[in-house]
Amino acid sequence: MLRQPTPDIKRDLANKLPVRVIVDMLGVPQSDRDLIWEWSEAVGRLFSLDERSLREADEAIDAFREYVGRTVHRFRETGEAPDLAKAMLEQRDNEALTEDELVAMYLLILFGGSETTTNLLGNGFLALQRHRDQWDLLREHPDLVPGAIDELIRYDSPHHYLPRVADGDFEINGVPVRKGQTVIVVMGAANRDESVFPDPDRLDVTRPNRKEHLSFAFGAHYCLGAALARLEGDVVFSTLLRRFPDARLLDDQPVYAGSAMLRAIQSLPTDLGPDRG
Repeated sequence: MLRQPTPDIKRDLANKLPVRVIVDMLGVPQSDRDLIWEWSEAVGRLFSLDERSLREADEAIDAFREYVGRTVHRFRETGEAPDLAKAMLEQRDNEALTEDELVAMYLLILFGGSETTTNLLGNGFLALQRHRDQWDLLREHPDLVPGAIDELIRYDSPHHYLPRVADGDFEINGVPVRKGQTVIVVMGAANRDESVFPDPDRLDVTRPNRKEHLSFAFGAHYCLGAALARLEGDVVFSTLLRRFPDARLLDDQPVYAGSAMLRAIQSLPTDLGPDRG
């Protein structure tokens, strides 16, 4: 970023780091990371609800699935794969997963390990820049950064809703839901529930119950990559605060990508200030 005339936290950092991490963990060559990112971006626009985005998402999913199938075949042929990929292959060999489930799981981790964490980094940086007192607090007390990641996720969730299919009949607040019906769970609203989070519209990195947000879902659906997302957030914000404590966002009214589900900022041009090392 230092070599750029106008560094961009979203395009130069948030868009690039998570996909580099996840492709390494899954044994995908770094030379293919741009391809993975392009597919992830297209899939992320699945809920844009316009004809072109739906078509591009459908094409990306097919290409993604074919690529993952070839990658799994290569692992079997060579016997060389990182630990996470080996663990999934072992589950297939033990018949805990079907071949389709193996490919779907691999694809899901590749997609989920890039797109959502990317949005966490972009949204989190914007929130801290808009609330300079919180940026300064973390700068002065770097030990608070790991815990602050959950407040950043609560305050502006990387994705604001997810569809879920009911596996049985139930009732919520007097509204009946039948088995097989689709329910839209709006985590972005739940994370601002004032009965759970006092003064919910305020960013407070020391909030005692900040981990009670629903952005990582809950129970059997709890995010498989939650620990990795928290770790990447900790590393990125700790490094930015240490090396670029005077960083200033050049435009705090960014443009968002065209998806109602994913909270995806397009660009965050930034004056990094001097590098403090």
